[in-house]
Amino acid sequence: MMKRLASCFALLLAGTSSAGTAVLSFGEPVHDPTGWTVDVRWVSDGPTLAGFQFELSLEELLEAGGGWCAENDWTVEHTADMVLGFAWSFEDMVPPWTEVTLCTLHLGENASGSSLGFKNVVCSDETANAIEVDATDAVLLEACPGDLDGSGTVGVDDLLSVIAAWNSEDETGDADGSGYVDVADLLVVISGWGTC
Repeated sequence: MMKRLASCFALLLAGTSSAGTAVLSFGEPVHDPTGWTVDVRWVSDGPTLAGFQFELSLEELLEAGGGWCAENDWTVEHTADMVLGFAWSFEDMVPPWTEVTLCTLHLGENASGSSLGFKNVVCSDETANAIEVDATDAVLLEACPGDLDGSGTVGVDDLLSVIAAWNSEDETGDADGSGYVDVADLLVVISGWGTC
């Protein structure tokens, strides 16, 4: 079904180009013991966004949703490396001159140390015309071992997270990703102490 939707969407967008340009970019990546969360942002200088499709440079996508798409009842589908989203009505489309978080991507832990970028981006306006999009943004998914709260530093709050989850399977204190909070997690926090 996903391939058929993607094919139909690509065919619709094969027409002329919409006036104006837009930028598709990533927000700041956030790491936790289960993987990565990255927002996909949209800003345009004129065209209305009715739908989008893009591939990712990594095959680690676990989930895509939230943001404008969830708030406005868009259909969003994904595979391990592709996201497709479209509005069902004019009221739900992203209006011109608007900057929004389209959706949030959740990627697996195996994405750590990799660069995340867009490939084969196709966006459409309300008349199914292609929108010229700058999608050259990329982010490095650099883990900061021991930074359990995603603050960019390893400190007292991270140490307290380990202590609060001690001797349990609570992922908020699982700094080493083993599934259990113990001395190994404490050592990860201590060895990563300071600014990442």
